[in-house]
Amino acid sequence: MAMRLLLVCFGLSTIAAPAQAGARFMLQGELRDQDGVPVDGNVQMTFNLKDSANKALLSESQVKIVRVDAGAFSVIIGDTQPLPSAFFGNGDPVHLAVQIDGSSEVLFPLADVAHAMIAERSEQAASLGNVPATTLSAFFGAPPCAIGEYHAGLLANGAPMCVTAGGTMGPQGFSGPNGDQGSVGATGSTGATGSTGATGATGASGSQGNQGAVGPNAPTIAYRWVSVIHTQPSTQPRSWGWSVNCPSGFYPILGYCDSTTCMLSRLTGTFRSAGGMTRPQSTAGPGGGYTCSVNNCDGTGNMDIKTSVLCADW
Repeated sequence: MAMRLLLVCFGLSTIAAPAQAGARFMLQGELRDQDGVPVDGNVQMTFNLKDSANKALLSESQVKIVRVDAGAFSVIIGDTQPLPSAFFGNGDPVHLAVQIDGSSEVLFPLADVAHAMIAERSEQAASLGNVPATTLSAFFGAPPCAIGEYHAGLLANGAPMCVTAGGTMGPQGFSGPNGDQGSVGATGSTGATGSTGATGATGASGSQGNQGAVGPNAPTIAYRWVSVIHTQPSTQPRSWGWSVNCPSGFYPILGYCDSTTCMLSRLTGTFRSAGGMTRPQSTAGPGGGYTCSVNNCDGTGNMDIKTSVLCADW
């Protein structure tokens, strides 16, 4: 939460400590949030001293948890780590740097006080530096200096002394609240077409289609198997051939040669064409047949050849 600090510093004094041991002083002020509401509760404050060049004078900042009641707080700086007396009374400006809960650092100029009464705590006081206590009480409720001004002390009537000249520019203040959301911008131009994605998975199989119409009937084919056994006397040549013909209108589609007296390796069969027509199964035409031939039949007795052919009328 952003906070603004209304700070009153009552000067520098050594409190219950000899000068050579260092100094400490009381810091009192009022703490409000960004809406101007007084803060209540414990707040972490970080303190350091800086010269006119914004250089830290303490090697280690002092961090304290400070109790804030209705915005008002009081804290002793230098009680755990006394402040070197050499920083004060030499004419060089000294600023108190304050951070609240890690927010931006705020600088406050410290006025030199040559001497001060030794006092650790005062429950009640009628006045301070001829300023009535009632005036000081009213000051605690007064608003801080305007933007661009900083506290330089108190006036005779107890009001804050706000100055704009002679000092260095202070640090940036707390960030303001976020503004309203702007209107929606115009629609941008259409981007380039992306590359083609990967092929998707194969879809489910469709339902079975209707049964097709019944096709035409296949033609009826008639078959004829013709087989003839031819016997050759032993006195005849040992090599010869014998043919078997298909009936008229039929075509030879399969031929077969066999023998009981000659080795099958000596037999060869060929289709015989007639009429000039061709079929995929043979080159024989209608009325053709099949011829079985024997080449040098072995043996000395009678020889036989069985010639068979399968014929079709397609």
